[in-house]
Amino acid sequence: MRLPCYGKWAVIHRQSGRLIGYCGIALEEIEGNLENELGYRLDSEFWGQGLATQAANACLKYAFTKLNLDYILGIVEPENHASIRILAKIGMKFIKKSIWCGKVVCVYKAIHNPELVLS
Repeated sequence: MRLPCYGKWAVIHRQSGRLIGYCGIALEEIEGNLENELGYRLDSEFWGQGLATQAANACLKYAFTKLNLDYILGIVEPENHASIRILAKIGMKFIKKSIWCGKVVCVYKAIHNPELVLS
């Protein structure tokens, strides 16, 4: 059996060549189900520059075009407004609140639609 080619990838700043964070797709358990989840984290020095949005959008495109996933989730704490904006910018929709790792989280979802071209 061939395993999917995903995980967390390094985010490298183009201008400096510096490692500034990660972005990727991982299996996470939520409500007793293993789900494909899009996750990212950047050094705070690079917040507010659109880099996390760019990386998250690239991972979403990869999930749908290369991995052929039907959908992918984003799990975010309700007070993380910047991350919620990123998920909204890449087209993910809020579906519910849940408990994940002992915390209340917001669950977002993007559904693959082959008729749409991801930018």
